[in-house]
Amino acid sequence: MAKILVKTNLKTKDEVISYDGKGIYSDNAIIFYENNVKNNFRLNELCLIRETSESKITLNFSENSYAQVLLKKENYILPLKLEINSLIKHEKELIIKYKLEDDNFEFIISYEVI
Repeated sequence: MAKILVKTNLKTKDEVISYDGKGIYSDNAIIFYENNVKNNFRLNELCLIRETSESKITLNFSENSYAQVLLKKENYILPLKLEINSLIKHEKELIIKYKLEDDNFEFIISYEVI
């Protein structure tokens, strides 16, 4: 387990949401908290899981891409349509352009060990 600096950018057609903070690198995963949301990006699986006490969002960017939202109180899973437009991997950076339902996104995540 190593302490890391994490940077993310999520670009939509209307805005850019950025995070720049500390996290943990463990078992080939980047883990960090952003506004009480636990983010776990599993590098081997190319899977991002965003979790709160009420919901869990899973975005799987592998060949068999899928997305879903789990509403914990209702124990209800809502599947979402996910299409990968491009995926670029560098040593400590990943750039993913994708379409979720009808909206286009660009997600960039990078990290460095501190």
